[in-house]
Amino acid sequence: MGQIIRLTSTLTRASSVTQYTAGDLVTDAGPSLFTFTLPNGVSPQGRILACSLVVVPASGNLVITALDGTVYVWKSADALAAVADNAAYSVTGAYMNKVEGYFNFVNTAWRNPLGALTASTDGWQHMTPVNHGVSGAPFSFKDGDALAIDANRTFSAAMQVTGAWNPGAVAQAITMHLDLELTRD
Repeated sequence: MGQIIRLTSTLTRASSVTQYTAGDLVTDAGPSLFTFTLPNGVSPQGRILACSLVVVPASGNLVITALDGTVYVWKSADALAAVADNAAYSVTGAYMNKVEGYFNFVNTAWRNPLGALTASTDGWQHMTPVNHGVSGAPFSFKDGDALAIDANRTFSAAMQVTGAWNPGAVAQAITMHLDLELTRD
């Protein structure tokens, strides 16, 4: 078993009354993708074991109904660029061929502070990668026998909704965690 680490990235979705439709990107005003950099001194290869999302509205309750989506994780150099929040985000076959792992989040799996599935002050969900035939989604920042330079040891992730989600006119902090198992040759 390799070294287990957790990488974290947070974006704040601006307050908006516009409902998301299937295929829209959830992002900040940047627009930005979630970014994760492997620390120096750790192995540049391993498996993405899981992805977690924590959504916290600035006020009121989180609207869980129809909060369905897919999180795509790429090496940053291969990532599909962000578009504006609540705009169509078209993940083509060319970008799916470059994806390191993806995770489906469904509205029936969200949990609140009491462990329930109802709207609350915040919500979270923890998912494993869509089946790759192995436990976890393998990745490597190695270029042949040489290690990639540290600046390139970065993942980018996008959250695309797969249904109609109306989060209400409330800003929301969305924290994404990637759990990795790092392995040596």
